[in-house]
Amino acid sequence: MKEISSLMSGLLALLIVGSPAAQTTYPEKPIRIVVGFPPGGPTDIVARLFGQKFAEAWGKPVLVENVTGAAGNIAADRVAKAPPDGYTLGLLSDAQIVVNPGLYKLPHDQRKISCRSRRCA
Repeated sequence: MKEISSLMSGLLALLIVGSPAAQTTYPEKPIRIVVGFPPGGPTDIVARLFGQKFAEAWGKPVLVENVTGAAGNIAADRVAKAPPDGYTLGLLSDAQIVVNPGLYKLPHDQRKISCRSRRCA
């Protein structure tokens, strides 16, 4: 839980520090946060709290979508296959991003989830 809260705090800090000139029209439509855990758990609560704060800051609705099953692979797949436009965010665990690709044959390229905003080899 501490890892998730520190990660989300860091993401929130990046949103606050970002250049307002670069994102004057963002967001133009609702934002989706895909959570790879069932509703009511700690990760879902964190996602809903951040969704509420994002909605207040951006003036657009933020939808939290709980996608459970397959050890989080379904949620990770949904985030990986979403258009890279910044309107689909994923709140996933280390296991879903690091461990699952070594254990399961995934239908998506795992690097697409963690390399959207920067260049990866």
